[in-house]
Amino acid sequence: MLLDTNIFSSFEDYSDISGKLNELSRRLNPKSILLKHPKSIEYLNTLDEDTKRILLSKLAFCDLLNDYPSPINDLEFNTNVGYLKGTNNDLENNLLYAVYTNSVTYLITENRMIHQKSTKLGLKDRVLYLNEALDFFKEFYSIQKRQILPQIKQRPITKVDVDDQIFDSLREEYPEFNNWYNEKAHLGRECWCYIKESGKLGAVLIFNGEDFDVIKTDPLLPEKRRFKICTFKVDQVGYKLGELLLKKAFDYCIDNSITETYLTHFAKSEFDYLVNLITEYGFIDIGTNENGENVFFKDLNPTPNQLMFCDYKDIFKKYYPLFYDGNRVKKLVVPIRPQYHEKLFTDYVKRTSITLNEYFGDFIIEGNTIKKAYISHSPIKNLKKGDILLFYRSEDHKELTSLGVLEEFKTNLTSPEEIINMVGKRTVYSSREIEEIVKKPASVMIFTMHLHLKSPIPLTVLKENNILKGPPQTITEITHGAYEKIRDLGGINDNLTIH
Repeated sequence: MLLDTNIFSSFEDYSDISGKLNELSRRLNPKSILLKHPKSIEYLNTLDEDTKRILLSKLAFCDLLNDYPSPINDLEFNTNVGYLKGTNNDLENNLLYAVYTNSVTYLITENRMIHQKSTKLGLKDRVLYLNEALDFFKEFYSIQKRQILPQIKQRPITKVDVDDQIFDSLREEYPEFNNWYNEKAHLGRECWCYIKESGKLGAVLIFNGEDFDVIKTDPLLPEKRRFKICTFKVDQVGYKLGELLLKKAFDYCIDNSITETYLTHFAKSEFDYLVNLITEYGFIDIGTNENGENVFFKDLNPTPNQLMFCDYKDIFKKYYPLFYDGNRVKKLVVPIRPQYHEKLFTDYVKRTSITLNEYFGDFIIEGNTIKKAYISHSPIKNLKKGDILLFYRSEDHKELTSLGVLEEFKTNLTSPEEIINMVGKRTVYSSREIEEIVKKPASVMIFTMHLHLKSPIPLTVLKENNILKGPPQTITEITHGAYEKIRDLGGINDNLTIH
């Protein structure tokens, strides 16, 4: 695990950071090693002597990363992160390259630019903030499940403090923000939000799905009912809160037959956190409005002409939560034990450990995000991006429950490191579970979660309709005709599927 020096300058009280690092060390596997990068030492040489001496003393407990690779001649890497001259950029890229080349498993940094670059490299699940790392490894190396999980709540914005510090940057950009907020509060505007233990907001999405409006770009988009993301702020980064809020927005659109959504935002740079997040899930920059803001637009009802220019295997990413389910992709039934089903699908309404708060409309964050990872011992091979995964909960409910789309698949993995390098912090499996799993060659599926069946399909019905002959013991491919029966029996919303 590689530590960035900026961890030590991100907190006013060094005893606070020291305590967190000591706790992290205690939480880690005894075989884990905390490392510092030689480029970090070079960077310290550019600072004044007192600062250099203090930071070197704080890094003394870290071993030095030896034989580290250099990104200087890696064209693909530099194209993705953007090569810029300067000590800071050189350090950022070298730290990331250590993760990119699997020289280290994780990087811990408070540098938002590094986190934004990691998204472009597909490494965001292995680049952690310190608090995030502490939270993750409490679970990863624990034999007990966490009892209290953070939750997303839907509430009127009248119940949210307009003076919360999460809105400070908006007040700087929009001096009239408080007036706008109070006006919308009186109109009954609502939001989804995550409230930290301190009572402050960690994330908030204020929305409007009722008005018909015009998008004043060039060319102008005519009046139409659209879902407008009015305010979207994530303060507590690293916990997939932004991803979860987007999922809530998309679900609202599908449930209410809204075919377009958009937001406006002053894009700050190439590595803007919000821009990277929303473009990953299909928003495109269509120009600026009369206020000079970038307008990011997402179409949830692409035309045949639009689809002609999109590879069918990429539809689930570009137009998420829509997905292609025609003849060109495989359909696979994936058996999953109850304990892993509950970890992966925490928003599934028939979870046996559902809490009272969840029942009344709150949503647990872990397992309720868009991208997920599942590990199995299935011997199946030749799965490809875009294939449809139909999850079958075995042992207790014995029913087909959920649908996802495969994004990445690797098989014959035989070491915990191989699995961790693939799934990063997105795993719902503990260290012990992964070590036990890889005693036999394992496969990992990274997939996007699209829906739970409106009507879960029991095994008896699956057998009656000749979809399955019996309870699946391993990942089982079914015919397209069998899938069409599942689509009808499970009540899959036609607004989600592209044939």
